[in-house]
Amino acid sequence: MGALIWCALAWAGPLPVATHELAPGTVIAPADVRWVEVDSQVVQRDTWPDPVGRLVVERVLGGEPVRAERLLDPAKPERFAPPGLRAVRVPTGPSPDFRAEWVDLQVDDGGKGCALLAHVFVLGPGRGPDGGVDSWWVLMSPEQALGVMSEGRPMRLVAASQEATPCSP
Repeated sequence: MGALIWCALAWAGPLPVATHELAPGTVIAPADVRWVEVDSQVVQRDTWPDPVGRLVVERVLGGEPVRAERLLDPAKPERFAPPGLRAVRVPTGPSPDFRAEWVDLQVDDGGKGCALLAHVFVLGPGRGPDGGVDSWWVLMSPEQALGVMSEGRPMRLVAASQEATPCSP
């Protein structure tokens, strides 16, 4: 009986391997992975999905297998948050050309603005009822999330800067 179960679980199949280093924030294209044949004694099939079109949330080295836990579906960024952090949707208005992975969250006062939070990770765009980008999902601690949620002024994301001016209390 045990041999029968083992034969049913055995498989030989393709494993996605990065062709080069994939940085957080990269959306995986077909050229970013190659498929290597492996057998069931090496890996379990359900941990190796097709990564094309997924967002990298943890660096993958060139030649390394691309694991599901390092990826995110860009259409559902709110479903990912490591322990101790929260995925928070920050309304910032439409910014479809925004491409930074680390950002400063600023109060948008029409001028230079000040940083509510410096150097936070962007998970992906938030979409409104019309499907357009109306916000961004970012990772932050629960305490930071409370501060951001209580902020009554408009906000914006800008590429992370060494010179971020903190907001005065």
